[in-house]
Amino acid sequence: MKKIILLYTFILFPFILFAWTNQEYSFPNDTIRLRIYFQQGKYNIDPAFSENSKNLQAFLQRWHTLSSDTLCQIRVTSILGSASAEGSDIFNLKLSQRRAEALQRFIQQYIPIDSIRIRAMGIDFSALQRLIASSEIPYLNEVLDLLTLITQEKDTRMRERLKKQLMTLKGGEPWRYMYKTLFPELRNSTLFVLNLQREIQTEEKDTTNTGTPVQIVPLLTGPEQIQSVLYQPYMALKTNLLLDAAAVPNIGLEFYLSRGWSIGANWMYAWWSSNSRHRYWRTYGGELYTRRYFGQLAKSVPLSGHHVGIYLQGLTYDVEWGGKGYLSKFSYGAGLEYGYSLPVGRRINIDFTLGLGYLGGKFKTYQPQEDCYVWQSTNNRHWIGPTKAEISFVWLLGNRPIREKKGGKQ
Repeated sequence: MKKIILLYTFILFPFILFAWTNQEYSFPNDTIRLRIYFQQGKYNIDPAFSENSKNLQAFLQRWHTLSSDTLCQIRVTSILGSASAEGSDIFNLKLSQRRAEALQRFIQQYIPIDSIRIRAMGIDFSALQRLIASSEIPYLNEVLDLLTLITQEKDTRMRERLKKQLMTLKGGEPWRYMYKTLFPELRNSTLFVLNLQREIQTEEKDTTNTGTPVQIVPLLTGPEQIQSVLYQPYMALKTNLLLDAAAVPNIGLEFYLSRGWSIGANWMYAWWSSNSRHRYWRTYGGELYTRRYFGQLAKSVPLSGHHVGIYLQGLTYDVEWGGKGYLSKFSYGAGLEYGYSLPVGRRINIDFTLGLGYLGGKFKTYQPQEDCYVWQSTNNRHWIGPTKAEISFVWLLGNRPIREKKGGKQ
């Protein structure tokens, strides 16, 4: 029992460490933005609509100024698409995705972009709450209370009911005010560009100076704030609950690459025994795999939704439960997998995966007799069928788009 507790402590320690070190925090920086507005329900960019032409000219002027400054490093970080609150949440999620993609195609005519993150917000309730708080909307407190309930509600049907209550609140007067005054501000797509200014630090004259060379260091300045998670990779820390239930501690890491592709590795280790009863449950090994995520959810939240992949396995085992024992010094396998990673929290998924493939290698059978283990036979395993099963607890970490609840049309 002590060994089990110690091993599980070892397995869970990285989760605790990541929870402590992966807290989101902000730092000042100089960020320039381009915000493009859209007509209701549309995702095609009209330069003549609203303030689009003015915003584009100001952005390009600022971009070219920074580009010509040798002490500036500019980097396109992300495009965020959003929508207002009319209609269904599902429609608005797709609409905001298309708006972000439209801005990406549009801006490539003017500035070079190698790769960029697309974030589909759907209905931007956070922005709506900020707009309401600074507006002259009637029944302010009642509206904010309902919006808080909507943002906290996880059930899609209940969210729709609450939104209908907001639409009919006080005869629909607050909703008509938002529709006319606030919703147009939410129908947008925003490009974020980070400006890293480099300043040459001169060397002070000092008799104790040992000749430290001049350094070029990044200085992040400006009134706007951007989260440090922009510089962290997409990744997931996971454990297979099926193996945990079988008292086999295990841990896995999966790294998001781009365009839905990921690579990962899993490791397990258990070495339990009870010599007095000749019972053993010993195994260790791991696997390497690559996956391709697809579907609407995978477009907005990396490492989520449907996925297919291939995997390679290697393990050793010694299993005996009071009767015939099975021992393999090395077994190997490969196969194809399909699964679905289901979001159950802002950074938590449950991943269901099944793999079919080949498992091979030599194994021995033996019979325990008193303090000896009598060899019986050596066999070659050639198994074709299910070779992988997962119900994994997944913790999403690092730089990723913010997940929004399902549910509106703009």
